[in-house]
Amino acid sequence: MKHIYIARHGQTDWNLVPKVQGITNIPLNEKGISQAHDLAGKIKGLDFKFDRVLCSPLDRAKKTAEIVGEVNGIPVIVEPRLTEQNFGIWEGFDSSIEYISNISIVMTV
Repeated sequence: MKHIYIARHGQTDWNLVPKVQGITNIPLNEKGISQAHDLAGKIKGLDFKFDRVLCSPLDRAKKTAEIVGEVNGIPVIVEPRLTEQNFGIWEGFDSSIEYISNISIVMTV
């Protein structure tokens, strides 16, 4: 039987604000790199081996995957179909519930 395990990328500066990231290519911050190493260590301690690590082409996901792969001797495959959702004009905006619930948009045609 095959299994799929999913992990999220490590922290970015935009996670702290918080801002909508989407496809904006924000790199891992120092904590995010540390989190990726922690994840790699946990995976190394498991009773089984992973065949491969698949990741989005965005730097934050790719760096997380590369750290996990390097520590564990697992090949990393960049899979464009895993690219994050494109949020268009919303990327870079505050993603907190308080902000979103108080915003109004006026569109002109």
